Amino acid sequence: MEATKIVFFLLTLILVATDAKPAGRGKDAHCSKMRGRDCTRNADCACSNYQAVERLICNYNLLKCESFFETLASRIPCSRLFKKKCETDADCPCTEAPLICEDRECVRKKSPVV
Repeated sequence: MEATKIVFFLLTLILVATDAKPAGRGKDAHCSKMRGRDCTRNADCACSNYQAVERLICNYNLLKCESFFETLASRIPCSRLFKKKCETDADCPCTEAPLICEDRECVRKKSPVV
C-alpha cells in the first residue's frame, strides 16, 4: 500500500513537471517570430498561439507583419514628436507635417474650415 502511494506521487510529480510552463515565458514566442515578416494579407501574419495578447496584421504599405498600434503609429507624421510635451512651437520640429504646441502637447496644425 505504501509503495503504491509513492509510485502515484512520483507519477503525479513527473506529469506536473513536464506539463507545467513558467508563467509569462514564451507566451508569444511564435508571434514575435512573425513580426516583420513579409506578407500580402492578414492571414500571413496569424500566430499559432491563439491566446496571444497581441494580434499581428499585414501593413499593406510596407508588406510587413506588425501590430495594429505599430501600423497606426506609422501613419502619424513625426510619431515620435506627436503628443510629446512642449513649451513653444519650436519644440515640435517636423518636416513631414506642421506640428504646433497646443496645451503643452505637440499636435497637428489644424487647417482652417472652409
